[in-house]
Amino acid sequence: MADNTNSPQINLFLPFSPTIVDVTQPSRILDEIAKAITQINNYEKDPLFMQRLLQLIIACFKSHKDKQLNQLVNSTSLINKLLQILQTLGNQDENLQTIITALLSTLGAYSSVRTMAQESKDKQRGGNFIVFGEMQTKQEYFHFAEEYSKMMVIEERANLISEKEDLDQETYKVTNYYNYEKQKLISQQNRIQRRIEKENENDSILQKNEDSIKEDQVGQDDELKQTKKDKRKEYLQTLETTFNRYDELYDQIESKQTLKDSLQEQSFQLQEQNNELEEAYKCKKKYGYIDIEMSRQEGKRFKLDMEKLKEKEREIWKMKEDLDQCIPSSDSEGEFTVFTEQKKNKKIIDKQYLNKVKEKIQQQIEEKEQMDQYYQQQEQEERRKKVEEILKQNKAELIEKEKQKQIENEEQEHKEELKEEEQQQEDDEDEEKEFNDEEEKQIHLQLKILPNVLENGIFRLNSRIFDRKNSRRFGFIGAEEQAFNNIRVAGKDFRAITYDQLGSELIL
Repeated sequence: MADNTNSPQINLFLPFSPTIVDVTQPSRILDEIAKAITQINNYEKDPLFMQRLLQLIIACFKSHKDKQLNQLVNSTSLINKLLQILQTLGNQDENLQTIITALLSTLGAYSSVRTMAQESKDKQRGGNFIVFGEMQTKQEYFHFAEEYSKMMVIEERANLISEKEDLDQETYKVTNYYNYEKQKLISQQNRIQRRIEKENENDSILQKNEDSIKEDQVGQDDELKQTKKDKRKEYLQTLETTFNRYDELYDQIESKQTLKDSLQEQSFQLQEQNNELEEAYKCKKKYGYIDIEMSRQEGKRFKLDMEKLKEKEREIWKMKEDLDQCIPSSDSEGEFTVFTEQKKNKKIIDKQYLNKVKEKIQQQIEEKEQMDQYYQQQEQEERRKKVEEILKQNKAELIEKEKQKQIENEEQEHKEELKEEEQQQEDDEDEEKEFNDEEEKQIHLQLKILPNVLENGIFRLNSRIFDRKNSRRFGFIGAEEQAFNNIRVAGKDFRAITYDQLGSELIL
């Protein structure tokens, strides 16, 4: 097998005569393939045409036009046409069967050819081919593999060094960012901690002040309640004294009124006596008989009685004024007036008045209790609001503490991620070192040798070159045993067209 990687031309030896294809311009290869596809109907059984098409396809693979070639093949019916041609061939067309089988295998239709060969047991498709592996590797191939391996190792090392530098730079940036964020979080944590301590101190002072105010307020409330109770008791005692005094004055007024009535009765009697005396005097004067002494005594006695009566009236009015001063409200004057005007209903009026006064006192007491209850509700509402405010502050503190805890957790996670990245970087460096050591040990191409297996109609070899699965070989029946210096098979005239795609090189 010759190494033609440095030559602009490929000499592909086929069963009849070699065909030379110029591959200096890869775009022309696709044009030639497209042109050949349009002419395939005219050259269905022309081995030279099929050989040239196979050569063009192999050259296209070497020029790295796989994608364009696949698009071209998928846009046409080339594979179906080749399968139809292969199905019509017989044993006399064994060489053409081999070329078309190689074409289909190269284009990825190997499974279709295999299926067709298995279904057609009475015919042979593609002749008898042998699965084989190279037993010996020539010196030039060793040299190529060594150079290629060195080049790959150098390139891989350069890539790894570049990646390591990028990783070091990224690690440096991440470390600086981490240190900056860490310092920032520590400062923020210190500020929050100082603020929490200050708020706790303020809360402690407020709690002490609140306890002191509560104690003072409780003492003041007790004292105020006791004072109010004493005042209410004193007020009730005053009312009771006033009522008692009122009853006494009422009894005195009633007695004085009785006396006044009697005196008025006496005054009326005296007035009648006086009138009678005047009439007697007039009569006696008229008739010439006058008892002057008797009339004089009667007049003096009448004047004395009138003065006593007026004195009694003054005393009664004075007692009435005293009674008015003892009544606790302005309404009592009207009630008293009604009371004095209705002498006959004294007991009923007195009871009504007393009930009204009691009702008024009871109403005042109820109003006072309502006011006390209102003030207590207000005080409870203020305490409730204060408790809610304290709870809100505590909730805000809890939220702030939760945020601080979350920040600490994120910081811890960030630290763990950095540790994992550092560990991963160390592992990558170890793997890189092991890979470089392994590359240096396995610098030559290693082929897995498969056993010789005969298969009717189909032949393919899949060699593992490191982890690549793209090696294909196609066997041809030759007219000369020594043809083209390829692998010999005992008892057969055999030669093979072989290509391996190793990285970016195509070897024929």
